[in-house]
Amino acid sequence: SYSFSHSENGIYYSNEPFAAKPGRFYHVEINVDGKIIRSMPEQMKQVPPIDTLTYDSFTEPSETNPQVEIIVYYPVAFISDDQEENNYYRWRFWKNQTLFNTPEDIFIQSDRFFNGLDSIENEFIDFDFRLNDTIQVELQEISFNAYSYLRLLKLQTTSLGTRQGTSPAAINGNLFVEDDPSEIVLGFFGTISTTTTSTVINP
Repeated sequence: SYSFSHSENGIYYSNEPFAAKPGRFYHVEINVDGKIIRSMPEQMKQVPPIDTLTYDSFTEPSETNPQVEIIVYYPVAFISDDQEENNYYRWRFWKNQTLFNTPEDIFIQSDRFFNGLDSIENEFIDFDFRLNDTIQVELQEISFNAYSYLRLLKLQTTSLGTRQGTSPAAINGNLFVEDDPSEIVLGFFGTISTTTTSTVINP
């Protein structure tokens, strides 16, 4: 068991250093004025390394002058997937140390169509960069429950009210009140393993 102390802006740090271990299950227990909130156990997975991070490009008309075409760069990352089990990934991206952090930027994937393959090419064309920008990429290995939660969260926050939108639905996490499991608690507790790498766009 490890205790955490509040830092700021909803961030908590462990009172003693520790590292989660792949294969183990973890859960959180929160005491809010005597009310105990728990999470369902989440297993720590082992993320594969990012074998290569590079970039590709395309051209598009400038927003200020449609007669001028600009070069847009986007990340391309290669990984090798573990064949032994189903894997679920989340990718996060930074441009010059600024995180892409809107609901549209939630990028998750299942290995359903590339299970066990090596040197899998992942193109992230929705994340645009310019010449001399620094691309930083983080790959997370997450659980199926975390994948399902993030998928529903993205659908409900980006497509409601559109013609192709999904119907409103409850975004159920894995937290519950110990004495009253029927009480709704928003949020999700998960464990992730991560790997990061970066490159500078300088053709």
